[in-house]
Amino acid sequence: MRLIKFSFYYIAAYLVLAGAAFLFVPAQFQKLLFASEIYDATPMRIAGMFALLLSIVVFQLARRGLFELYTTTLFARAVALVIIVSLYFQTRNPFFLSMLAIVCVGVIATLVGHFQKEKGK
Repeated sequence: MRLIKFSFYYIAAYLVLAGAAFLFVPAQFQKLLFASEIYDATPMRIAGMFALLLSIVVFQLARRGLFELYTTTLFARAVALVIIVSLYFQTRNPFFLSMLAIVCVGVIATLVGHFQKEKGK
């Protein structure tokens, strides 16, 4: 259960950090994530806003201990992974590989926590 809780806070943390970075310094943050092409600031700022809003929801899930929803976060991140991979293959921009790695760490932590929980039953 501890690993699942960590994975919730991990999601919230990367959403807050990425959201704030995309909102306030989109070009610099894209460069930090190895972007070969810098995308327009306005859509990046909108994405940052949504990431910050989503981080509030995820943080509340963790804070309230609503770990029953971890399978929902796995499904949502699976959708995100498919989209990120497809965007990488469309653009070949390493920016999307960086995003893929960040999301995969959280997915792996959640899956390991899930299997530990199941094993403990």
